[in-house]
Amino acid sequence: MISLLWATLAGMIAVTLEVSYRRADEWPLWAAIPGVVLTFLIFKTVHSGPSLITAVAAFSLATILLRVTVSHFILGEAVVKGNLLAAAFMILAVGAGYLWR
Repeated sequence: MISLLWATLAGMIAVTLEVSYRRADEWPLWAAIPGVVLTFLIFKTVHSGPSLITAVAAFSLATILLRVTVSHFILGEAVVKGNLLAAAFMILAVGAGYLWR
């Protein structure tokens, strides 16, 4: 379950970088620092996960849920129903990955 924590932290940085890139006119040089931290957090997610597939699914789940949240509440965009369905399937996949062991 610790890989979900690492995946959530990595997802928060990834979504923050995506939103700042979307709103900025040009890519700032300081964005390389969170990129390095993001690489470390993805490493910790994969290293602490029960399997590679479960770790990748946990990171995907975290980023999908955070993207849906940011799109709806911060950017004010309509959330596509397909994204909600993808999030539901990712929750199912991560739960099955942890329970299967």
